[in-house]
Amino acid sequence: MIFLLVIPIIYTVLFVWILSGFKQSLKKSHQPELSVHINVSIVIAARNEEHNIPILLKSISQLNYPSTHFEVIIANDHSEDNTSEVCNRLLQQYRLRGKVILSTGEGKKHAIADAVKQASGALIITTDADCTFHPDWLNCISDFYQAKSSGMMLMPVVLTGTSFIARLQHVESVALAGVSAGSLQNGYPMLSNGAAMAFEKEVYEQISKIELRYDLASGDDMFLMLNYYKNHPGKVHFINHSSAMVSSKAQGSVYEFLQQRIRWSSKTKYYKQTYIKLTGLLIILYSLLILAAFVIFISHPVLSYLWLLGIPLFKMIVDYFFLKRIASDLQQPLYGNAFLVWQLVYPFYIVITGLLSVSGHYKWKGRSYRD
Repeated sequence: MIFLLVIPIIYTVLFVWILSGFKQSLKKSHQPELSVHINVSIVIAARNEEHNIPILLKSISQLNYPSTHFEVIIANDHSEDNTSEVCNRLLQQYRLRGKVILSTGEGKKHAIADAVKQASGALIITTDADCTFHPDWLNCISDFYQAKSSGMMLMPVVLTGTSFIARLQHVESVALAGVSAGSLQNGYPMLSNGAAMAFEKEVYEQISKIELRYDLASGDDMFLMLNYYKNHPGKVHFINHSSAMVSSKAQGSVYEFLQQRIRWSSKTKYYKQTYIKLTGLLIILYSLLILAAFVIFISHPVLSYLWLLGIPLFKMIVDYFFLKRIASDLQQPLYGNAFLVWQLVYPFYIVITGLLSVSGHYKWKGRSYRD
């Protein structure tokens, strides 16, 4: 019985540690409002995004930032729809400085690399084609960049939508934002998201294609962040501010959700950072422990085995207090029903995506990959 408590205790210590880092990042994210506007380039890799691009560009057009000081570069990753035509039309309609280019290679990494080459801004900001922003998004990034002299900045990303499956993803995205901020602040960055990332152009140019793992389809954000952090740990910061938050569209179906998570998980085995792999192993072991507890109790529903239900209950309590604090500080709702359902399905989800990611095979944007 004592052995069974080891994993929950380590899990609790880990998330208390992450939460302490998150609180510190909140304190360090307050910066003075500056009147100087730097020139930035917003870079977007797009494939088959004709339905999402209008919302993205409308949100960009509503930013409270001088239009003369930012540009939008959209790299078309060989879309099979009217993505390019829609982009060109809306750039003109909203009078946005920018252009649409055709990626010279295949996949997001090639598209981003081509867009960065075309960028005129010293600061590059990457985002996704299905994102929207706070009106002061660029102001917040610009002020933080000048105040902290950052080489790279990460920002929170939350998934949005009205369906119940979207709310499940929202719960997870709030947790991931907390882990990203807290782990970076504590000196062991575990997560980054290319939907909300900013870096100096020369930072990107200094990292080789080998280090960015161009042989893998996924990981454009993580390999960039981890390689830069390795050599410049004091230059990577998390902007833990509601104005810096990016809202991204949740996946519309369970299949799309799983394919995305398999894509995210498939690159874990290529990380050189042992602590990331150990954290992933801890999550998997706790999920297996919960599933085992359920199986044992269901097959032997007697009072002497009732204590087994404390294993998932313990995790639920830890997760609730962690999420409640993160959601409150990020000014995000915490959907109670979605949280409870997420706790029930989470062990299955972790084990399934973990097993499927081992093969590295997944489908994304109409393409099949094997990392």
